[in-house]
Amino acid sequence: MYRLILPLAVVCCLATFPAGVAARTTNPPVGKIRVGNPRVGNPRVGNPCPAAAESVVQIICLQSDMRTLLGCGSGFFVQDGSIVATAGHIYWESSKSIAENRHGGAVYARKSDTDGHSFLVKLDFIKADEVHDLALFRFDRGAAVRQWPGFVTKPLRFAAAKPQIGDEICAIGYFGADDFPTALKGIVSALTRPAPGGADEELLMNISAIPGQSGCPVLNWQTGEVVGLMTSYVPIVLTPGGPQVSSGISRATEAEHITELIEPALP
Repeated sequence: MYRLILPLAVVCCLATFPAGVAARTTNPPVGKIRVGNPRVGNPRVGNPCPAAAESVVQIICLQSDMRTLLGCGSGFFVQDGSIVATAGHIYWESSKSIAENRHGGAVYARKSDTDGHSFLVKLDFIKADEVHDLALFRFDRGAAVRQWPGFVTKPLRFAAAKPQIGDEICAIGYFGADDFPTALKGIVSALTRPAPGGADEELLMNISAIPGQSGCPVLNWQTGEVVGLMTSYVPIVLTPGGPQVSSGISRATEAEHITELIEPALP
């Protein structure tokens, strides 16, 4: 993973995770959502997305000096707002980097708005699901409020119905040096099984994963409810023996697997 010496104010791009996790986008974002200032952004994003962006956080792994970035991704508030859901590989890669780094480190949730508010809160690992590439962290709401007076966690709602092929969706996560979420719009391209004979389906979307977006929520475009969590892109090889590149299609774990992981995790 990249190790960048940065001032905290410019913590930026996604660390290099295993192949198939993050790729440069081939379709431009439909809007950049600056939380706390509804006048900034692109109206094409639609009504649910600005509200959902308030529930998305940047997840960063920092060395103990609080300046060396070991990796980052996205996550979002669930349940009562004291839990952050994200991709499991973010937790595993962060743990590996911390273990290999003699200086140690920790995983944090970071968020800011256009009015100068921000917080950086240490996350406590709860549980992970390796099969579905999911992880849950405990979020200290009191620590966030001490840094950002008046901040209220707004957990996202989960869709009751399973997504269908052709449904319009929106993925909201962090990208590069941006300190605000970026929204990408697409459709559910397919529902497929991750392995031959597998019992679970996963979403395939015509959205290219972008660096930092792993772990972000995938929302129903009309309701803003969570239908999945982005985990990886679908790679292709253009020439025999050539490198893998993004196909423009991304994978997401269905929302039901997130809720199944949350329930046993509660006190």
